[in-house]
Amino acid sequence: RSLFVRHASGVRNEGKGAPFLHSFHKAFPGSPPKVHVRGEGVYVYDQDGKKILDGLAGLWSVSLGYGQTRIVDAAAKQMALLPFFHTFWNQGHDVGYELAEKLQQFI
Repeated sequence: RSLFVRHASGVRNEGKGAPFLHSFHKAFPGSPPKVHVRGEGVYVYDQDGKKILDGLAGLWSVSLGYGQTRIVDAAAKQMALLPFFHTFWNQGHDVGYELAEKLQQFI
């Protein structure tokens, strides 16, 4: 199954959802995007199974690497309890306050 979108003018090769998802898709006209399907440690794997070093750590959002079970477990636990709550109007959540207290030691 192709991940590329066919338009009346032909295949744009920008990928599914490209106008929204691929902010730099115009930089490589005519080139299909790389489609990554999983990550492990410091590597990602594309749809063809090619192993690629992610030197940017998921644009700085995966600095501890992919597939870290302790992070996955902690996130799953928190998602089951309270996945989100705003901090407007003098409200918050326990985990946010706990993190704030820990971060104060670095100030």
